[in-house]
Amino acid sequence: MSDSKHVFDEYAAAYEQALSVAIAPSGESREYFAEGRVAWLKRCLDKLHHPVGSILDFGCGDGSTTPLLLNAFHANSAVGVDVSAKSLEIARARQGTERIRYESIGEFQSAGNIDLAYCNGVFHHIQPVQRTQGRLRLAGGGPETGEIVFPQ
Repeated sequence: MSDSKHVFDEYAAAYEQALSVAIAPSGESREYFAEGRVAWLKRCLDKLHHPVGSILDFGCGDGSTTPLLLNAFHANSAVGVDVSAKSLEIARARQGTERIRYESIGEFQSAGNIDLAYCNGVFHHIQPVQRTQGRLRLAGGGPETGEIVFPQ
C-alpha cells in the first residue's frame, strides 16, 4: 500500500477534476453516484435492522462520502482513513467536523467500536499480496463478525 501513497499524494489536487471528466458522459455528478451508493447501503442495512453509531470510511480520499454516510445513518461519528496525506488534508479542510475526523491508515486504531466499515473503489489499488492486510485493517485487526455487501 505504501507505493500507492505517493501516487495518490501527487494526484490529490487533481482528483476531483479527473473524476468529473471521467463521469461527464453520464451527465451526472460525482455526488449523484456517491449518494446512490450510500442510499443503496442504507436500504440494505435497514432490512437487517443494523443500527449504526460509528462509521469507518476506509480509503476515504478527499472525504466527500464521509458526511453522506454520517447523515444517511444518523451516526454519532465517522472516521475517514486513507494512505494519502494530501487527500486527508483536503478532507479535513472541506469535511472535518467534531463528528468527522480523518486519519492516515498508520494512525488509525480501532477500539472495536465501528458499526459500519464502508469501502468503495479501494482494493483494486492494493496489490493482491497485500489485500489480506487491507481486509484485516478494515476489520479492525481481528476476525470481526459482520456483513460484507456488494452492490448488484
